[in-house]
Amino acid sequence: MRAITVIALLCAVSAHLVALEIGQTAPSLAQVNWMKGEATEPGKVVTVVEFWATWCAPCRTSIPHLSKLQKKYGEKIAIVGISKEDAAKVKPFIANMGEEMDYRVGLADEATYASYMNGVSGIPHAFVVDTSGIVVWAGHPSSIDATLAQVVAGTFDAQKAATLSKAEGELKNLLKGRQPDVKNAMAKINEIFAIDPVNPQAISVRMAIGKFQKNPQIIRETLINLPLKDVPADLANSLAFERATEEDFQYRHIDVALTLIDHALRLEPENANIIDTKARLLYCTGLIDQAIDLQQQAVIKAPNQADLKVTLAYYEQIKKLASSMGTSGPTSKPAQPPIP
Repeated sequence: MRAITVIALLCAVSAHLVALEIGQTAPSLAQVNWMKGEATEPGKVVTVVEFWATWCAPCRTSIPHLSKLQKKYGEKIAIVGISKEDAAKVKPFIANMGEEMDYRVGLADEATYASYMNGVSGIPHAFVVDTSGIVVWAGHPSSIDATLAQVVAGTFDAQKAATLSKAEGELKNLLKGRQPDVKNAMAKINEIFAIDPVNPQAISVRMAIGKFQKNPQIIRETLINLPLKDVPADLANSLAFERATEEDFQYRHIDVALTLIDHALRLEPENANIIDTKARLLYCTGLIDQAIDLQQQAVIKAPNQADLKVTLAYYEQIKKLASSMGTSGPTSKPAQPPIP
């Protein structure tokens, strides 16, 4: 069991670390097969190159957010979604998403994909490229907002980004091997938080350490201590979704997750994926009727997302079953709704 948790700990780090480093020139997209929008190259304008897949649930959560960013900045930026799947899978997915996926989308050949993603184990993963063609940031698209705003405005602190990138690399090294240096890793995480208080890698690794040490309080403290006003909606939603779908109940902390998801809803009240997460959390507390009401809203706002309808049908089935058993909803151990 301990070996498994070590692997999970390492995965939490490697998913955020890249071979393509900050300060390097972004590779060309000349070999991309464009499925939506016109061809572009990184650096013509501020460019976000994001890697995703149709089967990836977190990717589907990020898509509406990226569309809003493209709409917000207009011609000042170019958001590019890159998949390495077949056109037969991606093309109908784009069509079904419609305006919810309102930016350039293309299919990458192996060489192009590897030039960006070699060394990255998780998607979605995005790169921000400035107008000189240099990669200035890389990470989960849920935490891209502040950086993108600064790059567009010309106020981005490249030195700070370089310092942060170095600290993230040092954190990875501390957790290599069969005996990760957890003590110094925690100290390094604190250094990263001092630079970036809502750094997704630091958050993810600190919570992984909590599970590694079988200490739920570390996870709780990590989430509670986040400066909520600085947490972007996508990141708050992602963290809350992880709590809602955590299999081990002692690590769930549903009360904290509800605070995060309510914050996300204040920022993006029309986001169907955020509404879906709130419904899941309400379901976890036994409020099945409220969960159904919210899930119905999510389906209305994103009718092309089939997984939202599947979850709604599940809640309705559970309510019917509970009624037939003479109860009002799930007990303290409700079955999990389907995870897309």
